[in-house]
Amino acid sequence: MRSGEPYRGYRKAEMRVLFVNDVPTECAGFEPLGLLYLSSVLRSEGHDTKYCPPTRQELGRIIRDWGPALIAISVSTGMHRRCLDAVVATSERHNAFIVLGGSYATFCETCIEAEKIDALCLGEGEGAIVELARSLVEKTDLSSIKNLHVKTSTGIVRNDLRPLIGDLDALPFPDRDLLYRRHPWMAKGKLAYVAASRGCPFDCRYCCNAYFHELYKGKGPRVRKRSVAGLVSEIRELKEVYQKEFVHFTDDLFDFPLPWLEEFRDRYRREVGLPFYCIMRLDVVRDEKIGILADAGCVSMAVAIESGNDAIRRDLLGRSMSKARMLEGLTIIKRHGIRLFVQNMLGLPGESLEQMYETLDFNIRCRPDYAWASMFVPYPNTSLGEQALESGLYNTDPNRFSGFFVASLQKGRLGKKAKRLQKLFALSVEFPLIRRLLGTLLQLPLTRLYEISRKFWKGYCYCRRIFPVRHGVLGSCRLMVALFRRSGM
Repeated sequence: MRSGEPYRGYRKAEMRVLFVNDVPTECAGFEPLGLLYLSSVLRSEGHDTKYCPPTRQELGRIIRDWGPALIAISVSTGMHRRCLDAVVATSERHNAFIVLGGSYATFCETCIEAEKIDALCLGEGEGAIVELARSLVEKTDLSSIKNLHVKTSTGIVRNDLRPLIGDLDALPFPDRDLLYRRHPWMAKGKLAYVAASRGCPFDCRYCCNAYFHELYKGKGPRVRKRSVAGLVSEIRELKEVYQKEFVHFTDDLFDFPLPWLEEFRDRYRREVGLPFYCIMRLDVVRDEKIGILADAGCVSMAVAIESGNDAIRRDLLGRSMSKARMLEGLTIIKRHGIRLFVQNMLGLPGESLEQMYETLDFNIRCRPDYAWASMFVPYPNTSLGEQALESGLYNTDPNRFSGFFVASLQKGRLGKKAKRLQKLFALSVEFPLIRRLLGTLLQLPLTRLYEISRKFWKGYCYCRRIFPVRHGVLGSCRLMVALFRRSGM
């Protein structure tokens, strides 16, 4: 198979690998590209792969009838419990090797000591899972495979990390059929999820990237980008084979040198011609770059404000950008006709209700097309997360980390008010009359009603503003259901 192409061959598999992940819930129906890349590299080596959600009955049936030799669980912190419990519940029915990967494995390395798993995969897993599968087939010692922590009869062997993948074009395209066979409705969706790069150059204190950078220190550049030719080839196939109509770039930051952007604009516009969404950071916004992206077809863009309070943004979050610089960036993006998806956080350590209002009021001033507000979660091995947990103001059980949509882990009455404000945030930005009523609304025990309102408004803005594509009635319903499942109550 040529590098950069999807796997198309289905010769007799050397080994069967079962991926376990709660995709509709964890990813809100979005495609988990990390998992799909793992499947594609395994298939390129002649292995067969299958995906199963963590439903014990179905998982048990697939394990019994299909007989995988390797079970790979790929999860994020907060979403891990259901998958692990399902696999452990079926462990007596098989003798498969169980490996845990994803962000939970990378940032909570100690979980290997307690969980009934055989190995932990840290960081980028493509090289490790291929080597693991080969070792299982050949029945050779696997305790020295880089990126793996492995349980042995004498204890846990913790191996070093291999270098970051420098040539992303050497990877085959993500194996989307892995999901589409199990969830045909995802194949019918109009959004194509594509990564043009890996990595982020920044070290925000609430984000896992700082820890990831420390893990991989000296093992390659932080940010690696694909060639324009390889990227456009993948998107063109998604358009032709799966009839995708809108591209969702999943990169942490869609900021590339001008020559790359100019080549991308010319080839993308000529060979693809689909509208797209990407993520940008306001302090790197430049008029020329935004103009190129708009010419290429960018119709919506995500940017982060996080907090409207200068001290919190600078000292607590590690985002040294002024309100003036953010407003300048927002103005440039709007001038090019790109719709704005603005990200914010509430319930930060030491943050008062008045400072949360400051964030809300700054968003009202900015007038985005959708104002996203998430709850701060003190994720392990993040600088701000560790500080928050040490303060004693937050619940310290990682199994409570059900995501940043649902509830605040902050204790006390302020946490309840932050939770209600989060659910009314986007509506308050869109309809400032609600802002004037918040003093009363945050006192009322109507959290469930506020959450339903938030979800419907989010679904409307996603379908009509941020991803303006012909979803159709069924497509819109599927997106709404996915958003509801992901957000929880």
